[in-house]
Amino acid sequence: MRKTLLITIAIITLISAAYSQKAAKNCDISGYVFDNDPNGLNVRATPDKSGRVLSRLKKGAGDISLDIIGTSGNGWVKITNAWHGEDGELFNDKGWVFANLLATGTKGYPNYDSTVKLYSAPSKNSQALKEIRSEEEVIVLDCDGKWAKVRYFKTIGWLAPENQCGSPFTNCN
Repeated sequence: MRKTLLITIAIITLISAAYSQKAAKNCDISGYVFDNDPNGLNVRATPDKSGRVLSRLKKGAGDISLDIIGTSGNGWVKITNAWHGEDGELFNDKGWVFANLLATGTKGYPNYDSTVKLYSAPSKNSQALKEIRSEEEVIVLDCDGKWAKVRYFKTIGWLAPENQCGSPFTNCN
């Protein structure tokens, strides 16, 4: 009985992991670690809390930048190439982190002083929900291609690629 239960759990876990991988979409944005947990941000093998921890990204004395290359659609994003301003490369594999522990900045385009719009969908043809200043920090929630779904206080919207600044070290202008 116990052996049957363990086999059933293993099969369900494998099916769940396979489904999560199939539902994943590609992204191409940059961000930085917003999480201030002194133990670091867990990078997991699968997009869920029970996934094996591959690495812990500890901020230490400075910020950590990373590349976001995919989304599971359930609040998790796939990352690679995490680096620390002082310590250099911290993680060069691929793994999953909970998206709202990451942030990106805003930058005005084409002019530094330009405001930035948050859209209702990942398209400039969608409704503009809010205009915010350049150099504001927004929390990453999801992504779609080069577009970032973000939260700015109570507003959730999509940030256009040219208005993103994924570097905590510069204002990207």
